[in-house]
Amino acid sequence: MASTYFNVVIAVFTGILIHGADAFWRLPCYNIAGTAQIDPLVNPGELGTHVHSIKGPDTFGMSSTYDDLMAGNCTSCDVAQDKSAYWTPALYFMGSDGQTELVPEVSGFLAYYFLNKANDSDHITAFPAGFKMLAGDTDRRNMSIDTTLPQSKWPTADEAVQTDLMQRAIGFNCLDYSKAPESSLGRHFLPDKEYLDANCVDGVRFELMFPSCWNGKDLDSPNHRDHVAYPNLVMNGDCPTGFGVRLPSLFFETIISTDKFVGKDGQFVLANGDPTGFGYHGDFMSGWEPSVLQNAVDNCLDLSGEVQDCPVFDLKSETCSFPMPSELANENTTGPMSGLPGGVAVQSGPAPATKPNSGSATAIASSASSAPTSSATSATLSASYSAASSGASTDAGSLGGVYAEGKVSGGSSASVAATTPAVTSAPASAVVSSEGAASTTVYTSGQAVYHVAVVEEEVTVTASATTSVSEAGVTESAYARRHKRHWQHLRHHQVGSGR
Repeated sequence: MASTYFNVVIAVFTGILIHGADAFWRLPCYNIAGTAQIDPLVNPGELGTHVHSIKGPDTFGMSSTYDDLMAGNCTSCDVAQDKSAYWTPALYFMGSDGQTELVPEVSGFLAYYFLNKANDSDHITAFPAGFKMLAGDTDRRNMSIDTTLPQSKWPTADEAVQTDLMQRAIGFNCLDYSKAPESSLGRHFLPDKEYLDANCVDGVRFELMFPSCWNGKDLDSPNHRDHVAYPNLVMNGDCPTGFGVRLPSLFFETIISTDKFVGKDGQFVLANGDPTGFGYHGDFMSGWEPSVLQNAVDNCLDLSGEVQDCPVFDLKSETCSFPMPSELANENTTGPMSGLPGGVAVQSGPAPATKPNSGSATAIASSASSAPTSSATSATLSASYSAASSGASTDAGSLGGVYAEGKVSGGSSASVAATTPAVTSAPASAVVSSEGAASTTVYTSGQAVYHVAVVEEEVTVTASATTSVSEAGVTESAYARRHKRHWQHLRHHQVGSGR
């Protein structure tokens, strides 16, 4: 069978500064309140469909309400006045020996509160009492956005498709503190284990941006999304018509120690049965007294991002956890175990996932699931791609600016597995400075899956189209701190540029 080859020319441009000098703070939650099959937003009063890593007060439970959260005696987060609940699906490692275990988090969880405005007349409104929302789609198993489109060409607020922006609001940041940082929200899928082992020596930072435009009347909606919307640039930009109330821009960040499993045969899978990362999601139930949060929004304008620089906040350092419901008293969420907790099946897509097991007591006791699939097949990607112009974009502040040239010949396979091939070495000019940023993008064209590394210098990469292009191949400079420094990159760049 004839081999298929292509050439990709890559260019990246510096991101535009977020409007003005918008303030923010990053709220640490250094301990986990609980790891359990609980989701009072989507499954109130019953067992959740999968295990979540939960941060918040000791009154969190299967039927939690705003009043329940506010009655908490403690919280696992550092600001005493914040009784909010934050939760995301846990990550598991499913070994080839059939044993599954929880992948630990590192240095806790950060909830960034950005006070981003489209213009100086914008007003940021605190979350009202009883407000709740969800970001992401647990059933998604593919990517339908054109990641090559520079941000300057993204649709306006009223033209943008919210499901497209929701996909752009998920990020998996490969960590290697000896190199320059990758861009925030620059990769919208979880790389396979082979790539993680070789490149993400300090783990992976899971990232999630929430909508920040509100309809001003509904505290929730049936799908927990329709009462809010993303601005047209995801993190900032203009709000669509009907969603004119601007809320704090909430951003979740969790570092997960995938590096603890280097050299072990198996795959990483989210608790909802997703090995691709496309179904990553998060839930938020506000536990703020609105007047307290509004005071912080209006007056805590220090650009340090440190909660201790906000005099409104009372800081605490105690640990906090919630009591486990009797239905989950014997639930094994850490492993080793056979399969995923709750009997959740691994579903790789590209079709949307079918509903997982209901989380019956029998399923929890057995923690049985289908045998793990291989990482080569589970990470098959199905992303749409619209051909770009014949030259790389030179729009100031564009995010990506990628275009592709080449022709595909031969090949009879109906799909392309996302394994990692050998890649020709990048030229010496591909080396970037410590001020540079690197990110990736994925798209499909015909029978080929293109997996492109984006760097500041123009390079040419050649690989067989029977596999995807590896993200390796550029040398980056030193970068050596964890959560403490992450805000600095996010402070100065739009979504998709260096962090």
